[in-house]
Amino acid sequence: MNSSDKFDLRSNLKRYSVEFLVIFLSITLSFFAENLREDASNREIEQEALLRLSRDVAADLRAFPGNLDRTVIGLDAIRWLSMQEVGDLPSADSVEHYLERYWTCSTTDASKSEFESLKSSGNLRLLQDSGLASQLAANYENYDTLEFYHRKDCDLIAEVISLISNEITVRSSGFGADITVSGSLVRIFSNEEFRIALASHNGMRMVILREVRKSIRALTQLSANLPQPDSE
Repeated sequence: MNSSDKFDLRSNLKRYSVEFLVIFLSITLSFFAENLREDASNREIEQEALLRLSRDVAADLRAFPGNLDRTVIGLDAIRWLSMQEVGDLPSADSVEHYLERYWTCSTTDASKSEFESLKSSGNLRLLQDSGLASQLAANYENYDTLEFYHRKDCDLIAEVISLISNEITVRSSGFGADITVSGSLVRIFSNEEFRIALASHNGMRMVILREVRKSIRALTQLSANLPQPDSE
């Protein structure tokens, strides 16, 4: 191989190396730019999702204290009714008042559409704060428990009241009822089935009280960790 051929070979190798390097850098930079665009898009999706979650949490924080209050009212009514003795009966008006308070129950109309959407779409993985993602999952899993207990609570009211249905008249009134004692107070409070059922329902409502308080604590913590909508 003469010197001219050697020069051409070195020249070609150099040119090919430069071309390869240019192509390699172009592809690498293209991937890098695409990753940057994808990351920016994911961060935008994440921020929008966090703001929607914040709105959902705020709505639930406004609603759940009402559930807590109704549960306390229902528990107070059970305690009062359970304390009455046949030998020293209260007035019919008082019994009607506490039976109507006993009728109080709640539904869990929780705002969980955004979390369910994130979970079903796989976008829950976009939340960079793994601790926050775990808090969200735990909170919304507890909603399923609450929904079950609230449904059971409302169903139990009808079952318990049916035990004294011969002694009272019930007229539905929105989420509650207007109750009139139309029979014997003695038969109401000497009804052992009714008393046992009240005691059992008391246990159910104590569980609901615990779960609602747990949800309010979780929602309060989530609210502190989520961006506020008015900061957009």
